[in-house]
Amino acid sequence: MSEPRPKLVGEVFFVLLLLAVSLFLLGSAYTISGFESFASAGAVPMAAAGLMAVCALVILVQTLRRPPDTTEASTLRRLMVQVTPPALLAMLVLIVLYVVLLEQIGFLLVSFLFLLASMFVLGSYRWVMNLVVSVGVLGVIYIVFEELFSVVLPAGYLWQGVFQ
Repeated sequence: MSEPRPKLVGEVFFVLLLLAVSLFLLGSAYTISGFESFASAGAVPMAAAGLMAVCALVILVQTLRRPPDTTEASTLRRLMVQVTPPALLAMLVLIVLYVVLLEQIGFLLVSFLFLLASMFVLGSYRWVMNLVVSVGVLGVIYIVFEELFSVVLPAGYLWQGVFQ
């Protein structure tokens, strides 16, 4: 039998967080409707949260039994590489920029720029294909939401005077 893989940096913390969230959800499900019978409205959410808590406990026990990682790299360096890789941090920055710029420059332009930048960050360097995919996706979104569902997409403050 092979040697068990070592614990990753932050793995125990993540499992404890998962356990805490599942216990919170279990308590919330109970307080919302209580448990009167197996056919009550709160039975399914309580069962799902309870199963999640049991699974989190099993995973916690398994994680605690595994040996610690003994590599020479510092804990901070391993945390950066394993938990927060550069692509994840770049996508987080892009999402924050998307939210901040959405009302200023509008849905279509900011979404187009977000799609292009995110494809580049995630490793697609084929610019022509990225442009085609971005325009195609936004075209479909525009047709479906603006034309079919009559949902008004944000035009942006900067473009309101230009196109009206």
